[in-house]
Amino acid sequence: MSLHFILGSSGSGKSELLYKSIIKASGEQKDRNFLVIVPEQYTMATQKKLVQLHPGHSIIRTDILSFQRLASRVFAELGLEGQTILDDTGKNLIIRKVMEDHRKELGAFAGNLDKTGFVSEVKSVISELLQYAITPDDMPQIITEVAGNGALADKLTDIEVVYRAFMEYTERDYITSESLLS
Repeated sequence: MSLHFILGSSGSGKSELLYKSIIKASGEQKDRNFLVIVPEQYTMATQKKLVQLHPGHSIIRTDILSFQRLASRVFAELGLEGQTILDDTGKNLIIRKVMEDHRKELGAFAGNLDKTGFVSEVKSVISELLQYAITPDDMPQIITEVAGNGALADKLTDIEVVYRAFMEYTERDYITSESLLS
């Protein structure tokens, strides 16, 4: 199996070329299943297009999946079905809870917990840390590197407390969308 790049401007027929090649391969290789991975918002449109293009107007053995649905399928096969994928609202609720639970440990953030949008901003920082694979164990080194800037070091110390508590709270039953693919 080799890697092929299909390049072209918008509307030049790249997707249709891929769809036709999948239809052709599924007709020739009756012992294989095919996966078409598309963004979440395009699953139904892609399925409809494949059905329209197929000579028999069916797509047997071809599944159209988003990354999230693919991950759910993999989790089911690996026996990890108990994990809930957290969306932004779920992360906000958990961060709110862990911040309340650790209120006494927080310095710079203690007075901001009740401000509108504050929890969402902390959630955004934690999401960024997850995306860049920065763990709570990496935080002390980062804090040491910025020790000369008191306000930043204080805020990062609070981020570490919240991030560590968030990771401990979510480790068994939840998975974040940022760590879904890993």
